[in-house]
Amino acid sequence: MLISEPMSIGDGEILSFEPGSVVRFAEGAKITSYSDVIIKGTAEEPITLISEDPINDHWILETQESANRFELSHVNIINGLLTSRGSNCNFQNVNFFNDKDIEWNSAATRFWGGEVLIENCNLDWNRKGEGFLVHDIHQPIVRNCTFKKINDAVEYLGCTDGVISNCTFLSNSDDAIDLNACDNILLTNNEFYGTQDRAMEIGSEGFGSSTNIKVINNLFVDCKIAVNVKENSDAIIENVTIIRGKTGFEIINEEDNDLSSYAYAKNSIIQGTKWPTYTNQSTLDITDFMSNEILENATNTIQTEVIFADSTQNDYRIISDEFPDGQDASTMGYQK
Repeated sequence: MLISEPMSIGDGEILSFEPGSVVRFAEGAKITSYSDVIIKGTAEEPITLISEDPINDHWILETQESANRFELSHVNIINGLLTSRGSNCNFQNVNFFNDKDIEWNSAATRFWGGEVLIENCNLDWNRKGEGFLVHDIHQPIVRNCTFKKINDAVEYLGCTDGVISNCTFLSNSDDAIDLNACDNILLTNNEFYGTQDRAMEIGSEGFGSSTNIKVINNLFVDCKIAVNVKENSDAIIENVTIIRGKTGFEIINEEDNDLSSYAYAKNSIIQGTKWPTYTNQSTLDITDFMSNEILENATNTIQTEVIFADSTQNDYRIISDEFPDGQDASTMGYQK
């Protein structure tokens, strides 16, 4: 099927395609839906949406506020961008692929308002543009997804009571997770490999601070900065393992406004990291830590080379026999 020109789906209609369909979008073609979008393939017969526009940024599908449901399941999206305004979005088993030189702030999908649940999706990108940008949504959930070579893979802006969990981030050249002006967000059971900037950026000089952020049980391997808390933001950090980073925790407030950021970290491991911690006009409290470097202003910590089961296979189960007082392998670091 070829979509050769812009088209609209009116109120009361439903946009859908048969399993196994291949839908091509010609130059300048886009579907704007004012009603529900329900595109569901199957594992055996996925639906494929392909942009054939030679320009770099090609929005192929958008929903407006009158569209209550925006549901994708077993769908492949190739070089096309999506937008949702006010819809209840449920993406399951969706594969996004891009090899175009898109603008830095063009996203695989932008969500404004409504609801967001994204599960078991994959983004295979080329370090251009961004991933899922989620604006002003209560309880957004992104889980069990894989993000490869995509900047700002998941960015929440003005969101509350959200979750990002059980995701894998591979070779991001910018940040992996961004939280801007958010409150009460849980980041848990995620793995980060080779993030070239901040694996987690909590707070923003441009959008505002993020508060009540919980960073629980995450793994950071070969990341430039594991957790960055900035500009009057705060976070509780528990059970993280940081391996071969440049900076483990960066807690900063760079604006000259007499404010400060704060983080409390415990039951965690930092190994082979040039600067395990760095603070600027901010406070970091640390307790129950294992590190091969000396950690300043920390309590109940030990300086030691932590022994892992098989780090060459990213198996970071602890097989050491020395722990902070009252701790053991089941309470320290990332638990998979």
